[in-house]
Amino acid sequence: MADQSPNQASNQQPASPKPKLGWLGRIFRSLFGGPTRRPDRSSDSFAAMAQQPRPLPPRRREKVTLDLDAKAFLPIDRDELLSDAKQINLWASPWFGRRDLIPPADDPRTSLIDRGMVTEGLLTPDELTRIHEVGAEMDYYRPAELFLRHQARQAGRDAVELDRQTRAERKARKQAEAEAKRIRRRERVERRFATQIDFLGRGVSTQLHLCESDVDRLKEAGLPVIQTTTELADAMGIEIPRLRWLAFHSHVAERSHYISFRIPKKSGGTRTLSAPLPRLAAAQRWIYSQILRERPHPECVSGFVPGRSILTGAAPHVGSQTVLNLDLEDFFPSIGFARIRHAFQFIGYSPAVATVLALLCSEAPRRKVRFNGGEYYVATGPRVLPQGACTSPALSNLIAAKLDRRISGLASKLGATYTRYADDLTLSGDRDFDDKAAYAMACVRHIAEDEGFRVKLSKTRVLRQNAAQRVTGLVVNDKAGVGRKKLRLIRAILHNAEKTGLNAQNRDHHPNFRASLEGTIAFVAMSNPERAAKLRRQLDAVPD
Repeated sequence: MADQSPNQASNQQPASPKPKLGWLGRIFRSLFGGPTRRPDRSSDSFAAMAQQPRPLPPRRREKVTLDLDAKAFLPIDRDELLSDAKQINLWASPWFGRRDLIPPADDPRTSLIDRGMVTEGLLTPDELTRIHEVGAEMDYYRPAELFLRHQARQAGRDAVELDRQTRAERKARKQAEAEAKRIRRRERVERRFATQIDFLGRGVSTQLHLCESDVDRLKEAGLPVIQTTTELADAMGIEIPRLRWLAFHSHVAERSHYISFRIPKKSGGTRTLSAPLPRLAAAQRWIYSQILRERPHPECVSGFVPGRSILTGAAPHVGSQTVLNLDLEDFFPSIGFARIRHAFQFIGYSPAVATVLALLCSEAPRRKVRFNGGEYYVATGPRVLPQGACTSPALSNLIAAKLDRRISGLASKLGATYTRYADDLTLSGDRDFDDKAAYAMACVRHIAEDEGFRVKLSKTRVLRQNAAQRVTGLVVNDKAGVGRKKLRLIRAILHNAEKTGLNAQNRDHHPNFRASLEGTIAFVAMSNPERAAKLRRQLDAVPD
């Protein structure tokens, strides 16, 4: 330190302390900015300032004119003035509280003040224009920091407004695109609704998309080749909406395609019959005539087959030592929708076509209820074969085909003969079969349960030669025919009617007694035409 020269020592003078600002200076600096200390007037400070790049002169504000529209000259009351003023943040305005500046005309607060002064007649628009022109001239000769802040704030507001407009346009464009998409989807749905079937109710529509039929099997059987629901509607000669309406499954419906009524049974109780309405009946007739009528059936089936009757079902059992009669309980109601659809698929039709055909040929048991002043048909069970549809007998034979094959095999093993007429099962044989009748009953009961049926034990009979052996209502002890008791009753009615008249013999109060006797005589004619002809002549000669 001792070796330093006097000049060097003089150059290393201690730095002068920074001047302190008073409270007024600190407030002024916080409000308007400015240097924290006085500028250094030394030569070195001036040299340093000379080397710094000179700042660009502040951009002069363009000449401002008041573009006052009609709204600016309208009267403004105190409430409206205060309401508009509350929407302006005064503390965010750089012009608030400044008496040394003239704010620009596009400042919201200044614009509101200008409007009030013009409205009250304090200043004219021309005078205000001149004032703001003076303010623009003043900005040219002073720092433009406040004006730049104002411009930045105005640019921000413009950017926000532009972004708002852009968002609104984008939203409108998306709404238009969404609406166009909805329109296209609605048109596509309507077109699809009019040309094909995709849904027919809960629990039954799972296979409507499968449209591949076994064409070779259908051609071999001579059946219409149909693979889709559209082709089915064309083949039936009805429109897709009509076909959908007929086949649609609903648990609660406002109307039913059937008229249901009850008739008494011979054994007691009632039987529910369901007659289809004309449009559904026409569709079922087409299904029966085009698909079901020509289906082949084994010889043991005598019911609901063209060319066969109760006589052909009873004839194989004539003169048998033992006749075993069994009855299937609830034959039609035990055949549900799934088995009906499988039957049409077994023929060769696609799952989609089989589903529609099964829905047309089945119906759920329903009960009419009233709710909120309206009538509804509520399903009380699953869809089954209705008793009254022309397709139900043929479908029951088709579905019971495996049952017939198994019982026929059992009968062949036991040396017996087997026939079935609807739900009546009959096995007959010689003395050897008589010893095996109990075994045959047990086997038939188990086979029926395996195939989805149930034997009614209360109607099971074992008939031998010492009693009237009846098969489907005909006595088969010596030959198939009407029993003696019934023939004697008919002859007695006709004999007494010759004296008292036919109406006097109507002890059961039948509404059309003559037609009833004609039907009974026709039943006799199936097995004994000569005797039936004689009875018919007697009936024609009897007066009412």
